[in-house]
Amino acid sequence: MTEESPKHLFARIRDVLLHDWDPLGLDDVASQPDDYDEVAREVHAIVTGPEASAKRIAAYLRWVERERMHLQRRPGMATEAAEKVMGLIDGPIPDDRTA
Repeated sequence: MTEESPKHLFARIRDVLLHDWDPLGLDDVASQPDDYDEVAREVHAIVTGPEASAKRIAAYLRWVERERMHLQRRPGMATEAAEKVMGLIDGPIPDDRTA
C-alpha cells in the first residue's frame, strides 16, 4: 500500500465514486455533492482494513445501490469502481485523470 494521508485517500476514493460509480448521476451536477461521502467513508474503511479487496468493495457498492438507493442492478459498474479504488492503494489511477 502506498503511503498517503487518510484525508487525501478519502478524497481520491470520493472522486472515483463520483466519476466512475455514480448511480445517482451526480457527476453532471455543477456543485460538489456530498451524497457519496458516507459511502466513501465506508469504502475508505474497507480499503484501509486488513481484508481490503476489490471484491469486497464491489459487494458493498452493489448493496448500497440495491438496499439504500433502491436502484436496479447496474452490471459491472461497482466492480469497475472497486478495481479503480484498489488501484489507488496499489498505484496510480488507471486512466488519464489525476487526483
